[in-house]
Amino acid sequence: MAAASSLTGGEAVRPSGQLFTIDQRANIWDFLFKDSSYLHMVAGLNYSAPYCKISPPLSTVLGYDLVPYYSGLQLPSYLALLISDWGGDALYERGRLFKSFRDQDYDFDEEACEVRFNKSGLVLHVGDAFKCEEWIRMRDPSRLFQYHQGELQTAALYYHDDSPCRLGPGQISGIEDFTGKEHIRYLCGVRLKFGNGKPVYRVIEAYDIPFKLVSKQIRDENSEWVVGWRLARAGEREWSFV
Repeated sequence: MAAASSLTGGEAVRPSGQLFTIDQRANIWDFLFKDSSYLHMVAGLNYSAPYCKISPPLSTVLGYDLVPYYSGLQLPSYLALLISDWGGDALYERGRLFKSFRDQDYDFDEEACEVRFNKSGLVLHVGDAFKCEEWIRMRDPSRLFQYHQGELQTAALYYHDDSPCRLGPGQISGIEDFTGKEHIRYLCGVRLKFGNGKPVYRVIEAYDIPFKLVSKQIRDENSEWVVGWRLARAGEREWSFV
């Protein structure tokens, strides 16, 4: 897989078309949260007991809208908050998540696990923090992606990092039979990382998948298993590995 590239910022002069300079815009964590109580709680979860071999969680904001935001061009419209908490303890603190939002004027769609902040218009998907399920369900996963210079991309910002990193085809999987955004509209995988730096592949699925799929399992350059998908053929059982 190709290495993720960092976005840089801090230009002293506002380029043509910018709404605000890099120095004027808030870090996305400050944009979303009025305090760090929830984020610190997630960062402090420890599953390192001898009988427990679970990697620690890591708060992550995912979505291509991070790219124009950190370029000073526009406010984000759709992002997802992921924590990758395989131990599940953060589930019992989800009330703290909502109390820590900077904009308390919001509407929460519990079925879709989406928070709409009324002042900025941003929609934040919080399903991973709210349900702590292995697969994340979303109305339209393709909203997290964009094509840039002919390449499918998204971006991720990890807690404590200063700027997001772009994720390209080497970190993104989808349904191989489809091209364009259809490739990741119904089901996709994104390579992120745990709090200890180890890779974690998060799967995001749409609520309605109108066809049968089978899973394909391959190894990346680090010998980590990666799951992709294709349309099921005659005689193949749905969701079986081929």
